[in-house]
Amino acid sequence: MQRPPLYWFAVPLCFLAPSSPAADQAGPVATTPVATLIEQLGDRNFRVRQAAGKELEERGEESLPLLRQSSTHADEEIRRRVEVLSQRIERTSLLSAKKFTFRVNNVTIEEAIKELARLSGYKLQFQGGQPRKLSIEMENVTYWQVMEKLCNDAGLSPGYDDQQGIVYLYQQNTISPYTHTSGPFRFVAQNFNYSRYVNLANIPRNGNDQQNQDNNLNFSFLVQAEPKIPLLAVSPPRLTKAVDENGFSLLPRQHDNQGFNVAYYEGNGLYRNFQHSVNAPMAKPDRDATKAAIIKGKVMVTLLSGTKPDVVVENLTTGKKKQSGVGQTGEIDIEDVTEANKNWTITMQIRRRAKDGEQDHNWMNTVPQKLELYDAKGRQYRSNGIVNYLNTTQNSISAVFQFSPPPQGEIGPAVKLVLAQWLTLQHELEFEFKDLPLP
Repeated sequence: MQRPPLYWFAVPLCFLAPSSPAADQAGPVATTPVATLIEQLGDRNFRVRQAAGKELEERGEESLPLLRQSSTHADEEIRRRVEVLSQRIERTSLLSAKKFTFRVNNVTIEEAIKELARLSGYKLQFQGGQPRKLSIEMENVTYWQVMEKLCNDAGLSPGYDDQQGIVYLYQQNTISPYTHTSGPFRFVAQNFNYSRYVNLANIPRNGNDQQNQDNNLNFSFLVQAEPKIPLLAVSPPRLTKAVDENGFSLLPRQHDNQGFNVAYYEGNGLYRNFQHSVNAPMAKPDRDATKAAIIKGKVMVTLLSGTKPDVVVENLTTGKKKQSGVGQTGEIDIEDVTEANKNWTITMQIRRRAKDGEQDHNWMNTVPQKLELYDAKGRQYRSNGIVNYLNTTQNSISAVFQFSPPPQGEIGPAVKLVLAQWLTLQHELEFEFKDLPLP
């Protein structure tokens, strides 16, 4: 491009002098190291502390390893700010959908699945099926967008190993066309169920029978999560809008807009999974209606954001030798350990260390999933849960637990048993479906 004449610029001539060779060759401005920014969190100057915190949060997951290491920093101010920043970044990371470019050209289904596993970092396994080739090219897309395209093109359906975090893909020539994605979550419409009821007995003589006729329409759908963030519970959905193609409302007559009763759905027990089925009661559709033009609503999900070891029993041995461990929230007494063909059976009593009057109705439900059995190299056995209950109370459980080797890969003798502590967070999700056929 030709440089414009100098007389076009109303600036001193010295401003137009050529830059030095060193300036021309300079690269991008160097960023401040994460370790330096962490130290600046304890600076005497408030603006320096704020700027450092802002930059660390903007760098996101890049900052996390050193932030976690700094949780025991000698400076109390730094420890406090590190804890807050770590929680913010971890939450943002968990609730954000990772994006990538997916390109495969004339490859087998198994090769396409391996490429998605590589890009997403998730454990995906193909369970076999008809040999065929695929070509897919998608830019700046999420895991769910690729998974949906892959399943539709290859005729696949997913299944889940809840403990190992493995997604199994089976050959099944079906599709689920009504879906909605929200970050790392996906909603899949399952079905409508419509029933009618007419009372024919014990009818009031005055003819005022409130139960004489009843019409029930229920909408069922799945809430699915990426493997990085297992679901523990999903609240009953709260519909915010539901109309048919003629504009008539499908919301139930006594529609509750008061919010979610968190205690209700958590009280029914937490269970680690990658999909939960929920049901939304709706109003009787108009007789001329053929589809739900739009259904919108919200659910509250409880998510497993992480785990940490609580009770640890090291140097596990077979036989009836007494072995025990004590942690912050629980205790374990092992009564017997047997092994056959790499399948381990452990008889033990597990107690919850509860404060006086403290209630946790979910504790017993979560114990089997919180138990982790490892070999010397840290490879994890698969928990098969409880095979025989011996005795249970509100804060203790005596039972026989079984563990088996993982479906694939080598594993050595079990040497360590862990009762993990679950770290959870709650998050509100919005969903929307359009043009669903009505019964």
